[in-house]
Parts: sequence; C-alpha cells; structure tokens
Amino acid sequence: MTTDVRSAGGRTFRVAWSFLAALALVAGILVVAAPPAAAWPAKISIGGSLDTNEKLVSPNGRYNLTMQENGNLVLRGASEGIIWSPEMDGSGSVKAQITDAGNVVLRQADGDVMWASGTTKWASSATTLEVTNSGNVLLSNAAGDHLWRVGLSPAIHGVEAMIEYAKEQLGKPYKLGYHGPTWFDCSGLSLQGIRAGGLAYGWTAGPDAEGHTASYTQYSDSDLPHKIDFKDRRRGDLVFWDLNPRTEGVSHVAIYLGAGRMIHTDRASKPLRIESVGVFPSSSRMDKVVRPFP
Repeated sequence: MTTDVRSAGGRTFRVAWSFLAALALVAGILVVAAPPAAAWPAKISIGGSLDTNEKLVSPNGRYNLTMQENGNLVLRGASEGIIWSPEMDGSGSVKAQITDAGNVVLRQADGDVMWASGTTKWASSATTLEVTNSGNVLLSNAAGDHLWRVGLSPAIHGVEAMIEYAKEQLGKPYKLGYHGPTWFDCSGLSLQGIRAGGLAYGWTAGPDAEGHTASYTQYSDSDLPHKIDFKDRRRGDLVFWDLNPRTEGVSHVAIYLGAGRMIHTDRASKPLRIESVGVFPSSSRMDKVVRPFP
C-alpha cells in the first residue's frame, strides 16, 4: 500500500490512496446494486389515473402505455414502436382515467373529456385497465368480462368471446333441442358459444329450429379432442354431467366461468343463468371436461 504525505496547518497527514480507492470501489458497487425506484404498475383500478409522463408496464417489461405531455395516450413495444394511440393532441394537464361508469377517458385539467373508449357495459368497482404480456391494453371487470381491448391482437376471441356471447343470452328461456336466438338448451348454448369464439364446429338446423350437435357428441367428438381432468378445469372449459346417475352417458353441458361458477340452462322453469357447479348432486357429476380453446 503506497502513501502520500501532505501537510496542512503544520500537521502531517498520510493519505492511503489505495485504501481510498478501495472504498470508492465498494461505494460504486453499492450504488450499482441498490434497488431501483419502484417499478411502474401493470394495471390501475376504477377511479385510478395516469398523469402526464406516468405509465403502465406489462409484467414482462416489453410493453408500456404512457400518458404523454402532448395529451396522447400511447402503447409502445420494445421492438414494435407505437402499437396504438387515440391520436389526440391536447393542451394543459391531461390525464387518463377509468371512470365510475367503466370508460377509459382522456381528461384535461378543466374536466373536459377529449377522448373516451365508449365502454360502460358491466362496469364494477373492481374494473381494471392493464397492459398484458401479449401487448394488449385490456379493460376488464371483476367477473372477468373484457370490456375493451386494443393492441397487437385487439379482437376479443376464443374463451372471452364465447363467454361474452353466453352472457348476452342470460335470461332467455329453455327449450329442448334449440340453439337460439330465442330459445336454448344446454348444448345449444355451448355450441353457439364455441362458434362465437371462432371455431367452425358442429351443425344446426337453422335459427329457432330444433336440432343441433348434442352434448354427448360435443364431449366425444374428435373435433374437440382436448379432454381435461375436472380438477384442472379453467375458465372457458365445457363441463359435462350425466344428470341420471343410473346411466353412463353425458346429458348436460355448461360453460365454466372460473371460481366455481358456470353459465347454463337445463329446464323450462329456470331461464339461462349463472350458478355454482355444485348445484347438481355429486352423485350425478361425471367430472368430464373439454377445452375447446387450448
């Protein structure tokens, strides 16, 4: 270790430069290793907002939604550049908000709304706006309904389109062998839901006419080959039962919504509805599940 001798005020100081250099190195390491500032969130809830230069970032860090100083809300990707924006050019203090009605809006400081997503359907206090790992901005409510989506794949399809279609039929009457738009039986609902999700599947006799691909065929059909264990069921799966425990066939199907809920119809006395999967006795449940959208 080398030293340098310096005097100040008549006193001699020996400065160990190599020791100071070591201290500087350690300090540098500590600075580099210090945890970064809090990361931007991936979502905000109803009533939340993004002020100028604030952003939402996807969990994988690849995509971000930024409230720009010029009043434009911009979705960007690391390699895609600008993916989406409402192409606004505001002035003053502009922020993006989720309103109590379920709209995404761009609002100026004076309260004027410059742009809105136009979504007020099924909003709830748990409605969230998020940036997903797939490069979409998604507005969803507590029930999992997707109210609005923009980004790399903006069309709602597959599971969510099937569930959205089924929910639009809530309250419609049961009629054996029918598949809408006026009456439905259980398999008529699941069949039309599959089609709404984008699969060209099954057959029907025409609108408000009797006859379509039945529940037992939907379970056994090789065109829907993905059989799932009941314990592994997830949102968008078709759950099948034999409501007569003395037989071994399939006689009922429901669309599983997640969290133990399903949407289905099974008798004239009750319209198309959402219920718990436990509504049927365990003796009648066959624990058969098909995943139409793997």
